[in-house]
Amino acid sequence: MRFLTSLALLAATALPVSAQDATTELNAVNDAFNTGIVEKDVKGLVDLYGPDVMWIAPGTPMNLNGLAEAEQLFSFVTGNNGDVTHDIDHLFISDDETLAVMIGDVIAKVPSIGVDGAGTYLYVMDKIDGEWKIVGDMWNQVPTE
Repeated sequence: MRFLTSLALLAATALPVSAQDATTELNAVNDAFNTGIVEKDVKGLVDLYGPDVMWIAPGTPMNLNGLAEAEQLFSFVTGNNGDVTHDIDHLFISDDETLAVMIGDVIAKVPSIGVDGAGTYLYVMDKIDGEWKIVGDMWNQVPTE
C-alpha cells in the first residue's frame, strides 16, 4: 500500500510528459546559445531567433525587427573573443505549450574592450514550425565590482 501511495504522489507532482519535453527543448535553446558563443557561430546564434524578433537592448528604442541587431551584437562579441553565458532562473510555459518566457542571469566578458558585466535577460519564445524561437529579447547589463 505504501508503494501505491508513493506512486500516486509522484504521479500527482510530476510534469506531464509534453511539459517535460518542452522544458527539455527550451533548456536546449539555452545550451545552444552558450555553445554558439563558445564556437563563435553567429549564424547559429541568429537562427535561435524568430524572423520578427522584438529586440529591447539597454539605452535603445525597441526594435520590432531585431535580427540585424542580434547579428551585429553576436558578430561584435565573437569577433572580440567575448564570453557570454546564460543560465535559466525562471521558465514559464503556457498551458498549450506554444509560448514560453525564459528569465535568467547573463555574464558578459569582452576583456579586449574592458567589458566585465553581469545582468539579466528575458526571452519570450514561440513555437514556430515545431521549433522554439526567441521572439522577444530584452536584457540589461550592470558592471561587476
